[in-house]
Amino acid sequence: MGVLLNEENIYTLLFADDQVLLAEDEEDMSYMTRQLIEEYKKCGLEISEEKSQYMVVGGEGNSLNIDETTEIANVKECRYLGMTIKDDGRDEREIGYRIAKGKVLTRKLHSILWTDDISERVKKQVFKTIVMSCVTYGAEVWTLTKKLKQRLLAMEMNYWRRCCQLTLRDRVRNEVIREKMKLDRSVVDEVEEKQLQWYGHLRRMSPSRIPRKVYEWIPAERRKRGRPRTVWQQNIEEAMESRGIQQDVWRDRGRWRVECGKRPGRL
Repeated sequence: MGVLLNEENIYTLLFADDQVLLAEDEEDMSYMTRQLIEEYKKCGLEISEEKSQYMVVGGEGNSLNIDETTEIANVKECRYLGMTIKDDGRDEREIGYRIAKGKVLTRKLHSILWTDDISERVKKQVFKTIVMSCVTYGAEVWTLTKKLKQRLLAMEMNYWRRCCQLTLRDRVRNEVIREKMKLDRSVVDEVEEKQLQWYGHLRRMSPSRIPRKVYEWIPAERRKRGRPRTVWQQNIEEAMESRGIQQDVWRDRGRWRVECGKRPGRL
């Protein structure tokens, strides 16, 4: 039972009052859920059938039948720890959700941005503390494609354009707006820095830690036909190459943080 992670089986993940069960097939999941319900009853606890969800990753699934009276609905996506998890393992939906949140925040801040009474320094601080922190939540594990990077940059430019009291109809190039606002980093740069910092932390972890085991895990299944999709490790390698970061620098935590803070193309 559970999911075989190299030489260790992972059965469950716990965070506060949330619990996730992991299994390789429906039969094991049904059995593990029944056992969990029985153990909870011994402590006077009950599982909420309405709040519980069942997801099959990488395949089709129906509702999970626990017994003759209990059934947990199958879902295509769910929210866990503030992030959207899809049954196909992709994170485009989560990134799109974060981009949409950034746009909503920018619209709500319009009256503050479209005024000369607020200095550029304050507008930058508002972007960093309110918009950036919301948009880049969980960005450490995103897999960014070229299209997603363009969407992130478009969301960001919408903010700076309003700061300059401009609209798309004014046809002012992004480079001109960045120069006017004295910007030397983009939201994509910030995301890549977060990912590199997490990568360094991950590599320095003890081999016994679950995140490290997941990172080093190689599934036994054969790869499907067609062009392989972009993976997280590919993003890391591209970010390191663009910053001129050498391999094994992650061993030195202080130096690694300095290297991660470099702008792409600046060696």
